[in-house]
Amino acid sequence: MNNPAMQHTPPLAPALTGASLTVAVEGGLCNRMRAALSAAGVAAASGCPVRVSWSSGSECGCRFDDVFAYPFEGRAGIPGSLSVHPPRLYDIPSSRRNLRLPSLLRRFAYRACRSNYQGGEGDDVLSLLARYGKVYISTCYEFFESAVEMKDLFRPSPHVLETVRQLSAGFNENTLGIHIRTGDNVMSRLHSPARLFIERAHAEVSRNPQARFFLATDSAEVKSAFASEFPGRVITADAQLSRSTYGGMVAAAVDLFALARTTRILGSYYSSFSGTAAELGGIPLETLKTRRISGISAEFRQINSI
Repeated sequence: MNNPAMQHTPPLAPALTGASLTVAVEGGLCNRMRAALSAAGVAAASGCPVRVSWSSGSECGCRFDDVFAYPFEGRAGIPGSLSVHPPRLYDIPSSRRNLRLPSLLRRFAYRACRSNYQGGEGDDVLSLLARYGKVYISTCYEFFESAVEMKDLFRPSPHVLETVRQLSAGFNENTLGIHIRTGDNVMSRLHSPARLFIERAHAEVSRNPQARFFLATDSAEVKSAFASEFPGRVITADAQLSRSTYGGMVAAAVDLFALARTTRILGSYYSSFSGTAAELGGIPLETLKTRRISGISAEFRQINSI
């Protein structure tokens, strides 16, 4: 008997018969998630086989199934023509390190290739598939408006899920999520410094004496500052985040799914992590950002302040 909850792949339009798409996702975890969500949208809209190529490297040191539940079989809302795989040699994005060899090999595997792909009029992905049939794109961008829900596509792997459950066991209706990005994201550091979040957290406590905070940050100093300012109110994971390691990426995924379990999120400017967590949880997001004076952020004078 057919499962009415399952989303089946639609029949191919005549122009797309025999077409297929490979999407090599790039960048950090959340950039890859949004590119993969677009890939799922193409699979749902076209019926074409869509292969997401997910590599482990310096920007994201994990496989897809290290942090997300996979395979998708039997999951409602996910097209059957979508799959995720480690990269084949000719699917690896080209760089000086690999001597651009993958791009040479791709000429024999695909009829059309696009790097750093963002879509757009005249070069949209469905038109590429109709014109060329076998298409390869590499991207860190959301390039297609997807009908697939993010919460359906991205579910935590068993290990990540168990850690999130333990971490969020103390969450309740008074638990507010806070995401403070530092590290290599200069725009976030300048425009969403930790002091803004500390000031706002004090205001939240004044309004609600039962307020508690789940803090997701890549800074041990910020964690220490929050623990000192709000003793007994702060929940945070005891892990050091690193893009390039398996452990660091598992910790990032735990933070992401834990944030999604809070009631709302105070997030950092110019960081896709805050918005992705809010979308996964279907909860409100408010981005905290400094005022600008004469076009120059006041935080240029206080880069290191907390």
